[in-house]
Amino acid sequence: MKARDDTTYERLMQSAARLFAQKGFDGITTRQIVADAGSSLSSLQAHFQSKESLYQAVIERTLETFYRLNSPVIAEISEAEKEGFLNAEMAWNLIVQFTNQIIEWAFNDEYRNEIVLINREILMSDETGRKLPESVYGLYAFYEKLIEIYSGEADQFWIKALSFSVVASAFDVANYPRPLNYVLRMDSSLPENKAKIKMYMKGYLLTCIRASVASHGER
Repeated sequence: MKARDDTTYERLMQSAARLFAQKGFDGITTRQIVADAGSSLSSLQAHFQSKESLYQAVIERTLETFYRLNSPVIAEISEAEKEGFLNAEMAWNLIVQFTNQIIEWAFNDEYRNEIVLINREILMSDETGRKLPESVYGLYAFYEKLIEIYSGEADQFWIKALSFSVVASAFDVANYPRPLNYVLRMDSSLPENKAKIKMYMKGYLLTCIRASVASHGER
């Protein structure tokens, strides 16, 4: 594969991200992608070999950005667990950090198409979902591990469901701007409004986690 700063490569990546986000993997052809990018099938094949490879490249670039942003938190989780220091207080602090990053990432306009694509494919059938790399599902695993430590319970259905709900909620709010604008009676694209929505979502998700842990602890 050629260098990522190649102009043709970037045009193909941007067009693919937008078109895959709009119609999914099966709804777009390579001819549509190259036409949108002002490129050719031979160029696509030279850089990516196939539509499948191009799809994976779009997804993986988005995830690379996410994990790069979250690398300090992820490294801290791994190191604390390895050293046996991952207690309830530390787990909660990491949950707060991780939630903040999830929201910031979900509302990142630079990767809007890629984030919509990940959300779209997560919600699709199993056959389509299998195109997603395992690292996508690692988002849930991080929350599950931290909530287990924070709650003092392990391998519980409610923890797995809560982990999924937190990530899904972050993506859903960010990826449905039109209903969001209608319900909130504001333009969510304006910086001041986006900041307000992000702050609310962070508080909401953290409150949901605390309330769920507390309710199960009282049983």
